[in-house]
Amino acid sequence: MNVKTIRVVTLNTWKCSGDYARRLRRMAEGLRALAPDLILLQEVFATIDGARNTGTFLAESLQMHCCFQPARKKIRGSQDGDVQSYSGLAVLSHQPHLAQGLLGLPCDSRDGDRWAQWLNLRLRDQRLMVINTHLTHLASEESLRQQQLEVIVSFAATKAGNGLVMMGGDLNTGSGEPAMNWLESQQILPAFNAWRETEAYPVSGTLVGEDDNACIDHLLRFSPAESKSNIHWSRCFTALGEADDTGTHASDHLAVVGELSC
Repeated sequence: MNVKTIRVVTLNTWKCSGDYARRLRRMAEGLRALAPDLILLQEVFATIDGARNTGTFLAESLQMHCCFQPARKKIRGSQDGDVQSYSGLAVLSHQPHLAQGLLGLPCDSRDGDRWAQWLNLRLRDQRLMVINTHLTHLASEESLRQQQLEVIVSFAATKAGNGLVMMGGDLNTGSGEPAMNWLESQQILPAFNAWRETEAYPVSGTLVGEDDNACIDHLLRFSPAESKSNIHWSRCFTALGEADDTGTHASDHLAVVGELSC
């Protein structure tokens, strides 16, 4: 039996912070080396005039299609001064999407609007619903993160039919927290829980310079018809953690890389 593999990456790109131009190059180089089929990006910096967009830059560098969803419009400080910009969401894929949209999530006025981006696409003969999101960062609002996840999972169960749902992003929550416990009660397990090659990839945290247990970026998969799905995680690890010779990292988050066998 011929086993096919789909490689998926999620990465919070850290807006335009730090040495943005150098970081863009680091991201492009690191992602190109990973050769992913699908990339989910959060905190995607894009100027209102379209002159700069992290998602389209990476897509052009990797020769992929980019579906960008603007969000969280405000003035941000960058290397070029203060600019009106978005911190949006983007999905990169080798095949163009079949349908796409934006799902509003419960939010808190202290945090601003929060969204989930969804796409339908086909990868390696598999039809997927892809959901890319960035949940609230408010430390005391674990209940809000759970509400946001409930909205996403309910939406996916309604719209995906019996197909596979690939969900990922910066969830701002980790193992043992109520929001993650709720996901696991729905039989939706993070790729880290399904597989981890600890000897080759010992870092389980996803924040640069933070405790190894601070794992808040996740890839997850589920199907409303779980018994019919033969797709499973076969590998998961972190990447893009190395700084260049100036000490510059691609982002303040590591990339999470998952491989699905089907």
